[in-house]
Amino acid sequence: MLAFFFICKIPSASDTNSAEFWTAVFTGSLTFATIALWWIGYAQLRGIKKTSQADFMFKFTSEFFNSENQIFILLCDNFALELKHKKIEYNNQIKSDSFPYFEVNQEIIKQLPLDQTKSDAIRQRYSCYEIDDFLGYFEDIGKFEKQGLISIENVYNSFSWYIETALHNNTIKQYLKLQKKNGSDLFENFNYISKKCKSFEKTKVKNKSIRLFRCRWWLSNKILAR
Repeated sequence: MLAFFFICKIPSASDTNSAEFWTAVFTGSLTFATIALWWIGYAQLRGIKKTSQADFMFKFTSEFFNSENQIFILLCDNFALELKHKKIEYNNQIKSDSFPYFEVNQEIIKQLPLDQTKSDAIRQRYSCYEIDDFLGYFEDIGKFEKQGLISIENVYNSFSWYIETALHNNTIKQYLKLQKKNGSDLFENFNYISKKCKSFEKTKVKNKSIRLFRCRWWLSNKILAR
């Protein structure tokens, strides 16, 4: 407020009764009040956004860490999944096709120090649809981060290890290549969030500016969206 009066060159004391002076005072007060209200509103919106993100993060995390996903993470981390194909013969009108599925390496499972309940919960094979559902969580994480529902900090702290464990499993990589070969972009957000987590980790390790990191990825997303 004081800065406004200095900038506007307040008239001398003899002129303080002039209409111009009181107009300047009113305009300055209104400007100051507008800025103050804008700042208060902005702070409140940020608070609401953070609360909403925290609530969304809690619900999504609770859903992600279910018993079935824990099994898939265990299988990926210990390289116990093997991609297989079953030839399916149809009638004469439809040519035969290959159905991908995942078989569990039981020799690896036997070596893991699991209790009987956990061991019994691991099946001998899983369909590609079940693996799609599992990988779909990572696809959703990338999509939600792009939409601002989850921050990259929360993604990195809560999910980055699981993202990398799944994405760098040789069998999963083989399956994703098969999907891409068939012309599917089903898991593009999965790859996106993996790259962003790695970039965020480098930024943290090298103590670089988080704001610069955000700006770089914002521009990257804008360019790719064209």
